Amino acid sequence: MAIPLPAEVTSLLSSLQQTPAIAGLPLRMVDPGIAHLTLSFLGDTAPERAELLSMSLQPTLSQQRTCRLRTANLGVFPNERKPRVLWIGLAGQTDGLISIHRTLTASLQKLGFAVEDGPFQPHITIGRVRDGSFPNLPSDIKAVFGDAEIRRLLSDPVTFDVRDVHLIRSHLEKSGPRYETLRVAKLKP
Repeated sequence: MAIPLPAEVTSLLSSLQQTPAIAGLPLRMVDPGIAHLTLSFLGDTAPERAELLSMSLQPTLSQQRTCRLRTANLGVFPNERKPRVLWIGLAGQTDGLISIHRTLTASLQKLGFAVEDGPFQPHITIGRVRDGSFPNLPSDIKAVFGDAEIRRLLSDPVTFDVRDVHLIRSHLEKSGPRYETLRVAKLKP
């Protein structure tokens, strides 16, 4: 389940990916055209379970309110010593986003889906570290955080409203992932 991103956010993502500091990292970049804010990743799901989830999505989120978010700082998962994912953080009404996530997680658990442990960290993935050994990666990431061009790009945050949540099916293809929206649940204004 995910939240689609407006063109202004995908444009920022593209601009960040094209900076020399980030472009030089050993990352598999997320295609900005299909980037989204992931709320829950379910993995392989049988069609009948996906249909059950699809039917429950709107009732589950019917009392959740829209929220306004803005792009923020860069970060990495799991940490700067062993970075695996580079991301843009989100700020603003994150308490609303966390409430949406918490409600979805509770619903998924009731339906028997496995859910990810740990706190929800609102973010948009820029890229994932390629397979291999990159001993200079921690220092390269530190340089990215201090890069003047990146700081300039992030100094004017992009604000956007979260109005709906999409149930998305991933199709993994040689050219990269393709996403199909199965259901859209509208949030309360």
